[in-house]
Amino acid sequence: MKQRRLAGWLALLCVTAAAGCGSGGGTGPATDVATRVRSASPVTDQAIGARPTKKKKKKRKSAVLAGQLVIHPGAGGRGPDCVSDLAQLPPGFATSPAVWLSGMDGPTSLPLALDTALCLHGFSAEKPVTVTVTVGSRGYRTTVSPSSAPLTVDRVEPPETLFDGHRLQVFDAGSGLLESHEWGFVPPSGVRDDVVTAGAVTTSAVQAGTSASHRQKVTVSGTSTRGQRWITGAKHRLAVFNFDQDEQVPVGLYQRSGSSENFKLMRRIGSVTMPRSRIAVFTLPPNVTERGDRYCVSVPLDTLHDCPAP
Repeated sequence: MKQRRLAGWLALLCVTAAAGCGSGGGTGPATDVATRVRSASPVTDQAIGARPTKKKKKKRKSAVLAGQLVIHPGAGGRGPDCVSDLAQLPPGFATSPAVWLSGMDGPTSLPLALDTALCLHGFSAEKPVTVTVTVGSRGYRTTVSPSSAPLTVDRVEPPETLFDGHRLQVFDAGSGLLESHEWGFVPPSGVRDDVVTAGAVTTSAVQAGTSASHRQKVTVSGTSTRGQRWITGAKHRLAVFNFDQDEQVPVGLYQRSGSSENFKLMRRIGSVTMPRSRIAVFTLPPNVTERGDRYCVSVPLDTLHDCPAP
């Protein structure tokens, strides 16, 4: 009697659930419902206790040093020259107060990593000038002091000039112009990224009731060609530019082969990783004691116009 009552309860449960009862998995409507529920569950495709699948990290691209380098002659360029710039600027620059940065490409664009100088026109040589360089929404202020000494080429300013607040001197260059000493235009790393993102800098000058402002386009080294150069005003610091962002760029020490322009790789001495600005600075390690024109420091370049000696 108890067995019949139990069988009846089981039959009632099967009808209520609208599911097939019996041994093994059925193929009727109950199976379809179970399949749909399982598909909607976010954890049914992951085995219980299994570790989640890790995403593969992208391998950082790395350049390779050449075993030998050959120097090819390259054309030289002009240096910063405030007087020559006047002919390339609007006529108003020669007849009214003006300020700009003179670069290796003249006054129209300003190449990062190359040499530059500050130019002031129509300002008094008797009073300080407040110069502000604006990058995006940030401004960097410098006090500029006119000097009665002649402008010489035997002194250079540090690469952080106009971005670190240190006082800058300008000298009489003739034609109503005041010109500073040169420096390698390599602002601090955080500023470099901002400069490249903005694509331009605005230089403003104020002296008593006199003021002027000028906006200039900024490029990375003036070309899209990969390159390198020792930074003017920064001992043993190599600017590396125009490699791909995030690319790891090795730096090697090379030795001249006899009296030729061929240099053979001695060893790798370090590397830099290209930031967003695509211009990085490599500082020569103190354990590199080789000096003179028999040696040079270089990154991987297709064409080498100069192999800078350490």
